[in-house]
Amino acid sequence: MNNMDLQDTVISVHGLTKVYGKGYEPALDNVSFDLHRGEFVYLIGPTGAGKTTLLHILMGLRKPTSGYADILGHRIDPAGGERDLRDLRLRTGIIFQGSYLLNDRTVYENVIMSLEVRDYPVPEVKRRAEALLYKLGLLDKKSFMPEELSGGQKQLVAFARAILHEPELLIADEPTANLDMNTARDLIKTIQNLTANMNTTVLLATHNVELVAEMGTRVIRLERGRIVFDAKKLKSLA
Repeated sequence: MNNMDLQDTVISVHGLTKVYGKGYEPALDNVSFDLHRGEFVYLIGPTGAGKTTLLHILMGLRKPTSGYADILGHRIDPAGGERDLRDLRLRTGIIFQGSYLLNDRTVYENVIMSLEVRDYPVPEVKRRAEALLYKLGLLDKKSFMPEELSGGQKQLVAFARAILHEPELLIADEPTANLDMNTARDLIKTIQNLTANMNTTVLLATHNVELVAEMGTRVIRLERGRIVFDAKKLKSLA
């Protein structure tokens, strides 16, 4: 790997293994891969394949049993999987399964949370938030409460909150869950377009194989905690 490759590597995973208890099969079993700056990568696999476990480790929410991950210059490993991660979290956007919007806050108030914790000036917060909501077709709904939104609109708000600070890395866990195919397709295309403009690296987990097959980008497939497929075209699985 040359120096340019090292500079462009956002995530480098080496032998990542997670076992939840004695006698259990590994949730992750010797997983290794690299993600580079600006890549959009789908993480697929059946329920129980280890997708969420992998994402939680990369988010710093769990420690691996063995192996490690280097993410934006920070190492997550068994000994110190959660140390010194404030900087990493400030440079990362996260979309959890389900929108996880605060029901007592408006769309605008939910979206600006990512800048409030980063101490951005109020005028800059307003400028960024309104510009992004406009791009997402939600500016006229900035005063709405979450209960007034459709499922797709809630996920767009969650996405807006995750990228308002223009993160270097976006990790998304099943953002299209419970959405119909057309809404899911529109959401994914929106995520792809906006993150490409920011040169953000994206790792997006989904069970929607049909949707992934349409997009023609890199796919990593997990089965029983192991990578069984890592390539550009999903149809190669057949």
